[in-house]
Amino acid sequence: APGGGDELQGLKKGIVELADILVVNKCDGELKRAADRLRAEYSGALGLLRPLDSRWKTPVLAASALENSGIDAVWRSVEEHRAALGPERGIAERRARQSMRLMWHEIGDGLMAAFKRDPKTAERLAALEAEVAQGAATPHAAARRLLAAFTGG
Repeated sequence: APGGGDELQGLKKGIVELADILVVNKCDGELKRAADRLRAEYSGALGLLRPLDSRWKTPVLAASALENSGIDAVWRSVEEHRAALGPERGIAERRARQSMRLMWHEIGDGLMAAFKRDPKTAERLAALEAEVAQGAATPHAAARRLLAAFTGG
């Protein structure tokens, strides 16, 4: 919804880049101008990102449930998306890739939590972070040393 301040927070958090269709809601009354501006900002920002799939470019639409406007365009975009990706194979492939990314994200989060719980690794972590910040070690080298300390390798 427009007018809430920090309209592009979703983009900053990486949420917007996962969207197949973006809809700016409440595009009516005194919020219409802000909604139109927000739609333009999201369109511009999405133009800087690489599409998730070469078969689909994420549209940014404006709608108002109050005025019943833009709803048909949203539904048409849903249908066009399904047609572009294929209702079976294309969407299923995307969901499978998303599931795999989520799995690896969870593994990364789990490893970070395990690093911080392990006293020996946690102690090395602070020192390695300082070395990287000072340029005394590369991020790659520090990560390898930390992993070796954690796994005993």
